[in-house]
Amino acid sequence: MISTSEVRWVQRLRYAMLTFIFFTLAVGLAPSLRCQEAEETVSTNLGLYQQLAACIADSMAVQDSGMTRSSVRVMIAPSDVRWFLQDAVDGSFRARGWHVDLSDTAVRIAEIGILQMQVRYGEVRREGFLGERMTDRSVRMVAHTRLYSPRSGVVLSTGDVTAHHEDTVAVSLLGTIENPLIPVTKGYLPPEGFFSTWAEPLVVIGAIAVAVYLLFTVRS
Repeated sequence: MISTSEVRWVQRLRYAMLTFIFFTLAVGLAPSLRCQEAEETVSTNLGLYQQLAACIADSMAVQDSGMTRSSVRVMIAPSDVRWFLQDAVDGSFRARGWHVDLSDTAVRIAEIGILQMQVRYGEVRREGFLGERMTDRSVRMVAHTRLYSPRSGVVLSTGDVTAHHEDTVAVSLLGTIENPLIPVTKGYLPPEGFFSTWAEPLVVIGAIAVAVYLLFTVRS
């Protein structure tokens, strides 16, 4: 025969296990707080390309500091990326005191030839148990630049420049930060591993099953 104290001890153990399981599920299923920039302020891949182009242009604008506030004609190639990079590049030169001139009378000509534009995503992971699915984002731009005087033919600066940006974004935002009309804003997302795809849901289902079993066992 099982004594009354043993029965009470078993019941207390079951209650403790039940409480622990419910607490674990509550924590895991609760929405996670992200201590970083709000989702509304996450830069799009297109916006990051514009920032990188502006950074490259800024590195050119400071090369000829003696000609500050002179005119410059900015030429970007290829043409299929010029339309969404031109304003950002022009803005960098203006911020350094240059007058952007579209005519052939400009004192300087700045050429930016885009060699590579790439978006890459890292392995998908979760922020904690059952947390939001996250991935590392890397946006890279490589350009060949040349700043010269069209009158004298003197080349003031030339060379390849690389600019890049790295951060972490939620997988749920990829449809927002990519532009379906601009292929270079899309990146390859590696497939998720077994744990995030199947193991976590199985753990939750198993925990719920054990909790239900313990609940009815305790009542009986």
